[in-house]
Amino acid sequence: RRTQFANKLFERLQHMEQQIREMSVFVTGQVALPDLETGAELLAAFRSAAEPLLSAADVRVQWVAHLEDVELRCNREVLLGAWLNLLNNAVQALGDTREIHVSVASWGAHGVALRIDDSGSGLRGREREVTREFFTTKAAGTGLGLPVVQAVARAHGGELFLGDSPLQGTRAEIRLPSGRAPAQKPQERFR
Repeated sequence: RRTQFANKLFERLQHMEQQIREMSVFVTGQVALPDLETGAELLAAFRSAAEPLLSAADVRVQWVAHLEDVELRCNREVLLGAWLNLLNNAVQALGDTREIHVSVASWGAHGVALRIDDSGSGLRGREREVTREFFTTKAAGTGLGLPVVQAVARAHGGELFLGDSPLQGTRAEIRLPSGRAPAQKPQERFR
């Protein structure tokens, strides 16, 4: 029991540390990008990190990497944390049809999209509304999840895109430039 308790405590502390890193990106808009990862490596790391969340949910997940050789300059832990935030939102939005597709795909001429498609109820035109600070539909929610993901995407030189999914729910996509350090953008948080 002590070992189980210690493991659970360690997991919670790691989760809290991740949240602090993400909030730092949200507040400052900046993050060091020390890692160079391929799309396939990111997808494998994400799949491993998502295991606890997905094992607790009754959901079918399809994993697809369309560009194994494309590399991203990133902060792996911060980027995975943002992607996990999107996955958590997708799991919570699911109705009776419990299906999620997770993929790494090309975006534009030289970009990469980290994509999550769900079969939930969709945003129904609320895309801009949900990326504002403090917007939440959850009783105990802070409303900072999607704005933090937006800040992480921008700190990587990219953007968060929300739209309709082929699964009839929501597509959440972090679009990033590939292979090089991103150009610095003005300190604008939201459009």
